[in-house]
Amino acid sequence: MIALKLKSQEAKQITMRVVFWAFTSLYLYIASTAGIIDIPTAVILTIIIGYFFMLVASAISIYYYPDYFPRRLFSITLDVTTASVIIYYSGGTSSPAFLLYIWLLSSNAIRFGEREVIASQILSIIGYLLVFIYSIDTLEHPAQVLFQALTLIIFPVYLYKLMRMKDNAKVLAETANRTKSEFLANITHELRTPLNAIIGYTELVKDDAENEKHTGYIKDLDKIIISSKQLLNMIDSILDISKIEAGKMDVYITDCNLPALLDDIVAMSNQACIKNNVTLNLNFDPMLTTVQTDENKLRQSILNILSNAIKFTKDGVIDFSVKHFQKNNSNWLNFTISDTGIGMTKDQCMRVFTPFTQADSSSTRNYGGTGLGLSITKSFCDLLDGTIQLESQMGNGTKVIFEIPIK
Repeated sequence: MIALKLKSQEAKQITMRVVFWAFTSLYLYIASTAGIIDIPTAVILTIIIGYFFMLVASAISIYYYPDYFPRRLFSITLDVTTASVIIYYSGGTSSPAFLLYIWLLSSNAIRFGEREVIASQILSIIGYLLVFIYSIDTLEHPAQVLFQALTLIIFPVYLYKLMRMKDNAKVLAETANRTKSEFLANITHELRTPLNAIIGYTELVKDDAENEKHTGYIKDLDKIIISSKQLLNMIDSILDISKIEAGKMDVYITDCNLPALLDDIVAMSNQACIKNNVTLNLNFDPMLTTVQTDENKLRQSILNILSNAIKFTKDGVIDFSVKHFQKNNSNWLNFTISDTGIGMTKDQCMRVFTPFTQADSSSTRNYGGTGLGLSITKSFCDLLDGTIQLESQMGNGTKVIFEIPIK
């Protein structure tokens, strides 16, 4: 349970501290055994055991108090103190263990920000100053001490500059992404209006052709309607991904008639199944009736997954099962769609949830599509606090497992 919640940058820093602990423990053991350093056994055990319990305490503290800054300050103080003790006992100011300070400064800069780097810098300077004072009688290289002291002053300044550049680049990227999303949202809205008019007028002309018995035009009019609706679906997908990226996609929880929803989805997929000679087997628990979720997002997510399965399966079978289960004392729905289609490699599976991406470039040419379906489904899944998994093997089909909590 703790592992599920330790996803913050501070929690990830524990991994670095585990490496730091393992490295220092190994170094202390080898160096003391070989006589390179003269550290009392009590000090070595205090460092190894004490640091280990600090790691455990930090993990528990992060789980319950994820944003507690004093804990970071305490951890940084312990890191620098441990490094200073090792530096003192392994040669003082001339010890190569001085690089532990640089390691700690770099790690805090990557994981956190200026506040933590400043704390690391001040504590490192104090620690190095104490090492210098206590080993001044054995000082052999004053120039090295000066160089290392300047490093503790100049190197963090360089880190500040890099962090500022990173933050500025992030702001520019986010601004560009918002601008792109707003542009796509506006342009897709403008495209929908004339396209809906084309579909509407074409359907009227088709009705007139049927009434006037002009059957020769009906097939052509049907092609216009089908092509226009496909284009409209693509525009809707672009609009959805734009809203998602702009953070403007909301969730509306309502009562959902699950059997009726599944019937609609199967009916909407029927024509594509006939075209590809696909047998669709639906299996769901008859006890499932009305559930509470965002019906529109659930409908579109299942349609996206099922449409993909049909598109990449010819003369095959698709098994579609819906089950109810308990997870973390909550009710969940499991939608599993397995096909006997072309399948994907492991690398391709890792890319299918990326917007505007398909398994490979030839998929777009051979099968069409925008590469947005599974990306939108993944985003909807996140919005609904659900999970989605994909299992596939080249030539042996694909299985998609889509799970969401319900009331």
